[in-house]
Amino acid sequence: MPRGFAALWPAPDARRPPREGKTHARRAGRTAACEKTQKREGCAPAAPTGAGEYPALCKAKQSTGAKRQSPRRKSLFAHTFTGYCASFHTFLQLLYSERIIPYAGLFCKGALAQRNGLEYHKIPARKRRAGKRRQSGLRHAGAGGTKNAGGSGMADVDMKSWVRAFEGQMKAEFGGRVCFLGLQGSRARGEAHAGSDIDVVAILDKVSLDELARYRAVLEKLPHCELACGFISGKEELCRWEPSELLQFYFDTVPVCGTLDFLRPALTPQAAQHAVLSGACSIYHACVHNYVHAHSGEALRGLCKTALFVLRAQNYYETGVFLRTGCELEAALDGQAACVLCGTQAFAAGTAGFEETCGLLLNWTGGLIRRYGEAPQVP
Repeated sequence: MPRGFAALWPAPDARRPPREGKTHARRAGRTAACEKTQKREGCAPAAPTGAGEYPALCKAKQSTGAKRQSPRRKSLFAHTFTGYCASFHTFLQLLYSERIIPYAGLFCKGALAQRNGLEYHKIPARKRRAGKRRQSGLRHAGAGGTKNAGGSGMADVDMKSWVRAFEGQMKAEFGGRVCFLGLQGSRARGEAHAGSDIDVVAILDKVSLDELARYRAVLEKLPHCELACGFISGKEELCRWEPSELLQFYFDTVPVCGTLDFLRPALTPQAAQHAVLSGACSIYHACVHNYVHAHSGEALRGLCKTALFVLRAQNYYETGVFLRTGCELEAALDGQAACVLCGTQAFAAGTAGFEETCGLLLNWTGGLIRRYGEAPQVP
């Protein structure tokens, strides 16, 4: 028995003898169970020899000391043993829910170690913490929250209330050190669904581990904190960031407090060209690796999502207009870019195959690399 379990049972001499009333109830229950078994097997139940005693047949078996149990006695034993197993399973569930023994799953295998359909001891600690934060966040859902239309039961987020709470908590924690607060991703573009991440941006005058710990504490106070993610940085570091990575960051961020106009001088045509080239190289490499080694549909869906960012950077380089939403891209793109957009959407919807989508991305990114890349000069 593990050491943590031993503390939950008293010593043998500390156990009180059962009261007569409880003993009588147990005997009456065994009598009823035995009579039920006899009726099911087609035998007439024997009359009890006294109040609360076993039936005469069972008592005779005990008095004679017969080693071989009757079918009725075996059935009674199986019924009792099943009850013990069910009680032990319930006890383990209680340990999990009350967190009396946090790692009880390490001692118990199979069905007893399962939680939410998965073996508990095989779930990474990061995902277990995320699940606890998810449950905590759902308890804080405001009146503006709605249920997922798909029936998953996850409450959606009232973003106006959430953003106001986020801004208030940040200003209360950091005061005038807050240079910028913003919102990114599908929540900012109006393309979110229930359960989508809340991508927030926080720019402080400077950032150290102390600021990161305080920032994490701010997020944990907010409702739906399990959905919060995003970017936090010091202002000076952001001003010296790689310009090609600032293109998407600048145009995809909706300001909540402050402005990012101090980044505008870095958004040159050369930065847009480098953004297209680096994004195309990343997709090309990942597509080749996934097709040859992994053959993962989930990885390919991630590449299709990345392709949308490259399409935006390509359109900005060629036209000077940054298209934020998918609807804007669909209306403006033509030629091969439009085919890539339709192909990635078809794969996400399940109407395009794995090899077809891999070939589409490979041909498209290969062409971008040849067009936007510079061949080395031969001496």
